[in-house]
Amino acid sequence: MARCPNADPIYALADKFREQCLKAGYSLLWPNSPIWTVDSLSLIFNAFMDNLDSSDRPFLAKWKDQMAHVPKDVHKISVDINAFYYLFPSRISSGTKLGVIRELVSWKLGDEEPDYNMLKEAFRYGIGHTGPFYNTAKPWMLAFYLAFFKKVRAGEADPDDPVACKMLADKTLKEIPVNVISARHILLYLLFPDSFERIASQEHKNKIAASFKPNIGRANDIDEALLNVRGFLSEKLGRPNMDFYDPDIQSRWDSEESYKSYVPDSEGMETKESEASSENTHTDIQKALLQFGVELGLDVWVAKNDLGRITSPLSGHLRKELPMQLSGNAKSVIEHIDVLWLKGECIVAAFEVEHTTSVYSGLLRMSDLISIMPYLNIQLYIVSPENRRGTVCREMNRPAFKELGLPGKCRFISYSKLISELEAIGSKAKYLDWKIIEHISESCEPN
Repeated sequence: MARCPNADPIYALADKFREQCLKAGYSLLWPNSPIWTVDSLSLIFNAFMDNLDSSDRPFLAKWKDQMAHVPKDVHKISVDINAFYYLFPSRISSGTKLGVIRELVSWKLGDEEPDYNMLKEAFRYGIGHTGPFYNTAKPWMLAFYLAFFKKVRAGEADPDDPVACKMLADKTLKEIPVNVISARHILLYLLFPDSFERIASQEHKNKIAASFKPNIGRANDIDEALLNVRGFLSEKLGRPNMDFYDPDIQSRWDSEESYKSYVPDSEGMETKESEASSENTHTDIQKALLQFGVELGLDVWVAKNDLGRITSPLSGHLRKELPMQLSGNAKSVIEHIDVLWLKGECIVAAFEVEHTTSVYSGLLRMSDLISIMPYLNIQLYIVSPENRRGTVCREMNRPAFKELGLPGKCRFISYSKLISELEAIGSKAKYLDWKIIEHISESCEPN
């Protein structure tokens, strides 16, 4: 596997974390404190899960309240795990990372400040881009790490065994209410950088496997598939330390033509176009969006001309009227948008599903809405098959739409991403904020 240049302090600290915390049970930053026990990890985990906070307050404000009654020594785990959380991200400054750790220490451990030198070195660079959801869903990422580490300390996996840890990580994923698969990928890479790729994005892993389908061999999972592709490319290019983000390699999988997903089935691995299923019709996606809105505790609206296609039990949750404050012109546009989510009398999100119709028609409806009500604070989304992403973004960046600021106000959601996220979330949607939809979407703004 490719190790990052200048990242030796990160790998050294990750190794120290495994040796001290996971194997010996001592704190990373307070190496004389044997507080990494199953009971202590349970206290931290339960302090979070028993005091879920879905408000818009900053992470540190919420975390401080959640950790308020955790004993001083046990709080050291809270600091250790935040330090681990910050080892991978390359787009968070070292000053920001260290500032968070110092603040966590100040809450209860001001008289026992640790040596920050090893963190300063490790925080200087980073390994890769995590995607915005890693930051916005930080509490859930930490919950995943805590649950996994607790299981390791309980003897459910040898922290030196990459296969056992991979199986345990996949088991732990199912226990977290939010899809935190990026944390799974980051965890395994930090613990085993010579066995896993430095890729936090499941979508990127899928694209690589799909683009190099003939070279994945008889892989049992996505990690084995990428390992086989790495073997092929390393030999072909004569570069044993090749990286999937090397420009000449990334250009082969990160292109419009490669927007097919590699999806493992329950029996093994299977490469297929995740959008090909005939069930993914316009109405099916509308229903999925409506159902998701209901499960998130919102009111929902379906386009007037599609009302007859939505049958019970969903029909009982549909709004019959739009908010009264909408003007005539705005109302005539909004009532024909495919799906709306409402919180009280406020429309919070609007979705246009583009299955076989022209992408242009949905964008026109969104641009009309912006033109009529330029100060309306609604999140806009185009939902379409993955293989139309390039078309959607290209059309959205036409001069007429760009002048209205549409690329900055309207985002893209692929059918496959929507369905896979809904399956991962399942019945746990009631614990989530409706803004989770933003993290399922992608920006269409030019890089």
